[in-house]
Amino acid sequence: MALENNIPAFPTMEQQEDERISTTAGMTLLDYFAAKAMNALMIRNYQGVHSDLANGLSISAYEQAAAMLQARKKHIK
Repeated sequence: MALENNIPAFPTMEQQEDERISTTAGMTLLDYFAAKAMNALMIRNYQGVHSDLANGLSISAYEQAAAMLQARKKHIK
């Protein structure tokens, strides 16, 4: 799945001494959405997180995040 709208979630602008401005990307929207989804998934599925559960929840969080980006793409033109 193409994630062409996976833009930086929290870009920052930095002005340097020679008057150039650079941008620091920060985390992507995919990462931000995945973090939000992971929080909800862990609350719903918390049973003492072991590695198999944590791995599955991580995958689910990024799947949810990718779906959120696809929905965002349809609504933001």
